[in-house]
Amino acid sequence: MRQAKWRIVAASGIWLSLPAHAQPSDSNGVSCRNSNPNLAISSCSSLIQSGRLAGDALAAAYNDRGDAYTAKYDDGHAIEDYNQAIKLKPNYAEALVSRGLAHANQQNFELAIMDYDHAIRIDPSNAKAVYRRGLAKFGLCDIDGAEQDLAKARALDPKVGK
Repeated sequence: MRQAKWRIVAASGIWLSLPAHAQPSDSNGVSCRNSNPNLAISSCSSLIQSGRLAGDALAAAYNDRGDAYTAKYDDGHAIEDYNQAIKLKPNYAEALVSRGLAHANQQNFELAIMDYDHAIRIDPSNAKAVYRRGLAKFGLCDIDGAEQDLAKARALDPKVGK
């Protein structure tokens, strides 16, 4: 394994939106996702505390609030929410990939790779998980492993990481 003399941190402040049918919503069809992280956190918190959500919908609300915390670079709170989402829905690949990013942002690359590995076991074609695992491997100075993952991710989705 080649070693790098520097570290690359995988960080992203890009806000991604899910299609409306995949978003948790209250009884009026209002989603807690919002391009403004503060509004998203407030909306998701209201939905979570309302007691109106359960199961996958509650897991999605925790995941969405975690994404809002990640957008604010508040990775500690994001990880707490992703933990709740995964507790409610253990094979929630999206939450695992997002928690992996939060761990990578904190330079906990080993934990990030564990989350990405789990997401890839759930969905082997998840290009984002493979790509981000490659970035985390760069953080551990595993250049060969990183390059293999990045190549595999781009074979799965040529637009991943762009």
